[in-house]
Amino acid sequence: MKKLLIVLLALTVIGVFAFAQDEAAPAAALAWSGSVQTGFKLIADSDNNVTGQLWESNNPSPGSIWLDGTFAGTNAGGKFEIYTKAYDSISSDALFGWWKPISMITLSAGEGYGAAYTTPYEGNGSGGTGFQIKVAPIDGLVFAIDYPFGKVTATDLDFSTVQIQASYAAKDLLTVGVNADLGTKVYNVGVNVVAVPNLTAQVEFKYLMDPDPASYRAEEYFAYAMGALKPAIWIYESSVKGATAAADDPAFGVKPSITYAMASVTPGAYFQYNAAVGDADAAYSLGVNAAMTVEKNAIYLYADYQSAKTWDLGLRYIVSF
Repeated sequence: MKKLLIVLLALTVIGVFAFAQDEAAPAAALAWSGSVQTGFKLIADSDNNVTGQLWESNNPSPGSIWLDGTFAGTNAGGKFEIYTKAYDSISSDALFGWWKPISMITLSAGEGYGAAYTTPYEGNGSGGTGFQIKVAPIDGLVFAIDYPFGKVTATDLDFSTVQIQASYAAKDLLTVGVNADLGTKVYNVGVNVVAVPNLTAQVEFKYLMDPDPASYRAEEYFAYAMGALKPAIWIYESSVKGATAAADDPAFGVKPSITYAMASVTPGAYFQYNAAVGDADAAYSLGVNAAMTVEKNAIYLYADYQSAKTWDLGLRYIVSF
C-alpha cells in the first residue's frame, strides 16, 4: 500500500505539471456515479428444505454500495472504484493514476488500470496492481507491458513476472488480442467478431502451463439478434480433470438461451448441461430470468432447477445514481 500511495502521489504531481504546461487544456473535472445493490434468494435441497439469504450478484452477502469516479484532463488523470460488501469493510477494484507524455504512450500506476486487451471471459490483466506502459503506435493497434507491485527489491527488478499484452482492432471486422503472464505462465488469446450485423461471436482460448501437466480452457459465445428476439449459445471445454475422470475426458458445458427485449422488461430462458468429470457426473439445469428497468432502478429475477432436484429463486435490486 505504501508503494501504491507513493506512485499515485507521483503521478498526481506529474499530472498537475502536465496540466499547467498545456494552456489550451480544459479544466480537469471529476465525474462520478454509484449504485446500491441488495436482494435475496431462496434455495431448496433435494429434500425440499428451503433456506433464504440476502443476496448480491458476486457473492452471498447482504448487499453492496459502489462508488466510481474519474478525474481527467488532456494529459493526465485518475480513476477510483470503491465498494463495500456486507458493510463491514471497504475494498477497491480500481485506484490508479495515468499520464500521457505523448499521444501514443500512456503510463499508469495503481490497481485496475486496464489491459491492452481484455479477453471476453477471463479478462486477464484488466485488474492488475502495478505499473503499466501502454503504446498505441497506429489506429487500432495497442501494446502494453505490466509490472506488478511487490516485485521491486532493493537490489534488482524481477522481470520474470511481467504481463505482455497486445490487441488489434480491424474496424467493423474483428478485434483479436493476446495476454501472456510470464509469472503465472498463463496465456490467453481472444477474438471478438463484429463483421456480421446483429451477430455476436466471441472465442477465447486459455493455456495454463503451471501446475504441471499443462491444461487448456476454451469458451465460445454466439448470439444473433432478430429484432427483439436474441437466441444465444455458450460452449465451454477444458482439459482440467476431476478425480474420477479418465485421462482424456475433458470437462464440457453448453448453455443455449433466448431473450426477448421489450420496452422496459427483458425476459429469458436457458438450459445448461455440464459434464464436469465424465458422463456419470453430468448435470443440467433449467432456468427462466427477467431484467426490468425503471429510470435508474434495475430488477433482476431468476428461477433455476437443477438435475440434482434442487432449485433456487432470486431477486436482485439495484439503484444507480
